[in-house]
Amino acid sequence: MNYKKNFIIIFTAIIFLFFFTYSSSVFSENTSKIFINGQNNTQNLEPLKSNGAVLVRSKALADSIGAELDWLGSINTLSITQDEKTVKMMVGSPYIQINNTAIKTESPMVIKDGYTYIPFKDIMNVFGFLIEYDRIDDAYYLFKPQSHLKEVMWGPNRQSMILMMDNIAPYRIKLTDDPKKLIVEIEKAAVSPKFLDKVSNKNYYLSTKRIENKATLQISLTSKYPIPINSDEVISEQNGNLIIQFMPQITAINWKENGTLEIQANGDVTKPEVSFLENPRRMVLDIPDLLLSEFEKNIKDNEWIKNVRVSQFQFEPMVLRVVLDLKEDKYLNIVNKEKTDTIVLKPAHRAKISDLNYENHQIIFKTDASIEPDFFTLTDPERLVINLFNTYRDENILDEINIEKNIVNRIRVGRFDSQIVRIVADLNEMTSYRWEQEQYSKGTYIHRISFANKFDNIELLDQNMYTNININVSGEVNYKVRKFSYPHRIVVDISGKEITPNEIELPDPVGIVKEMRMSRFELDNETVTRVVFELSDYYNHNILSDNPDSNINIALAKSKIQGENNIIVLDAGHGGFDPGAVGSNLQEKDVNFKIVKRLESILKSHGFKVLLTRDDDTFISLSQRVQFANNNNARLFISIHNNSSNKNTSEGTETFISPNKTGDSYLLANSIQNQLVNGLELVNRGVKKENLYVIKYTKMPAVLVEVAFLSNPNEEKLLRDEKFITKTAVSISRGIFDYLDKFKD
Repeated sequence: MNYKKNFIIIFTAIIFLFFFTYSSSVFSENTSKIFINGQNNTQNLEPLKSNGAVLVRSKALADSIGAELDWLGSINTLSITQDEKTVKMMVGSPYIQINNTAIKTESPMVIKDGYTYIPFKDIMNVFGFLIEYDRIDDAYYLFKPQSHLKEVMWGPNRQSMILMMDNIAPYRIKLTDDPKKLIVEIEKAAVSPKFLDKVSNKNYYLSTKRIENKATLQISLTSKYPIPINSDEVISEQNGNLIIQFMPQITAINWKENGTLEIQANGDVTKPEVSFLENPRRMVLDIPDLLLSEFEKNIKDNEWIKNVRVSQFQFEPMVLRVVLDLKEDKYLNIVNKEKTDTIVLKPAHRAKISDLNYENHQIIFKTDASIEPDFFTLTDPERLVINLFNTYRDENILDEINIEKNIVNRIRVGRFDSQIVRIVADLNEMTSYRWEQEQYSKGTYIHRISFANKFDNIELLDQNMYTNININVSGEVNYKVRKFSYPHRIVVDISGKEITPNEIELPDPVGIVKEMRMSRFELDNETVTRVVFELSDYYNHNILSDNPDSNINIALAKSKIQGENNIIVLDAGHGGFDPGAVGSNLQEKDVNFKIVKRLESILKSHGFKVLLTRDDDTFISLSQRVQFANNNNARLFISIHNNSSNKNTSEGTETFISPNKTGDSYLLANSIQNQLVNGLELVNRGVKKENLYVIKYTKMPAVLVEVAFLSNPNEEKLLRDEKFITKTAVSISRGIFDYLDKFKD
């Protein structure tokens, strides 16, 4: 009996010591604050620290999330159940049982002052809460996910990647220095239990993870090749999903049964720049805006090509280089093609050029084999350049032909490289041209390059405040615009022998244009084509094009604009969770907001009503920004951004408009770009067209400004300077005023 009594005493002491250890000695003071779904629950949860982990009262935690709690005192076990998920813990045990599995926790459940305390981070993770920790305030923020990632898949032809979501949550593309890695971060989002990865393969690897101490889901795509994006603006929203638009990628290089070589891509390809090299003989094709990827290659056994090599020649600007190792005395020519996603080359013979001449507005020459010339134009001064691949000059061809008082004033001939003869036509003014090849006899081909202008088309675009007239001509023309009354009409007189009126289809009337007609007549010994636009009403018009120009653009005001609508929406790009581009320690969202606030002050001082898509450091989705501008019937929409690149030498200012908007948006962009370049004295990257969401779907004239490069140390330094911020805002305001001045009565 004494032995048994002593054993009970010793066992009781051990149990007491065990509970004392986990109920008193390991606790320390805790000042952490805990917020659940935006509510401060610190007082109810009474957090304390044990073994470095934060523990909270179990009953208070269960009540705060609507869970059921069950305590089995006989075995010191606690159960918490929510949404068919049950968590079990035992006092002193470092393991948590979750249905039929178990995990190890930072600190076991303990008893203090008669209450059970549990490790809240592990429990809340189990129940699907996202946890964000603010080290400065020592505060934990717990959220139920606002959105779940259900699936990641390729878009059509792999030109985009689609992130299927059940709701749009704050998102961003995180730019990296690695062109083979793409990171998308979505705030307050989680991966769906039934998530599908339809992207990963031998060339791509997709991974997802939660960022430590952040309620953020990170989606990483790692590729064997550079990932085809060119900025952080390529992400957009569509039907509740996120879409990342890619640049075209090479997909195949094949020698076809019909004896041609085809270079294929998954999107439209731009005409390559071609050159030839010797020792060994090579044909080099530099294809702009095309990215290297896994591609099919099959050149079979053929008489023309030994081998094909492909490389990413440049990243900025993006250029793909295809090198064709040619066999001895074999030649290839690029041929005209119907498919916009394919470059076609066919076998050719080296041709001799002879009898070059100019007459009746035509450059005429002969060859002894069929050829496929390459044409492009240059300005300042105006020139037409003709590259004749796989050719050589006959002795009778002069180096230079001078012509007096004509469209062409001089023709120059020279050798560009070992296989290309180049003809340059110096023009008095830019005009259109047409090339024709005719087989004159066996072994003789006559080539005519005719210079003349013709109508391409006439477009009418009805917008919120204006009806735009676009008259597109193949080359630059001189014109006059006149306004007549009774009835109201705009008359455009175009000089030159352009086209007969019945050769162009007139568009249907829209906006305040109710009728159109064309005629042709002689005026002061000059042929004039007249286009008449009869109007239902007239308030004001402005000519947005130069004279001469190949695109005549006229904006017709649909109401008395001046003073009636002075609402300008300013959009500070990025914000909140999304910092945009990041310099050494400067975030784009902050710079954008500073510029917008400075610009807001200037515009308000001039009497404009200025609305901001965001008035603080808040994430606003792209669709919310667009809806805000459209719902407020804004007159103008200006989105302010700053740029970034993998190359820290990239520099300059550029302004974007949407390709589906011309006329007034272009005029606004051009005015702002000119003022920024003059005011900031940075490199002029020009006005560009891009399908960026906020300028594509806004109904009013809209532009997106990229002021400078945060990735460039010199320009980042400027963006830190308050004087530079003010100078930027002043320059943009001057661009806006220049644009609006064109519509004053």
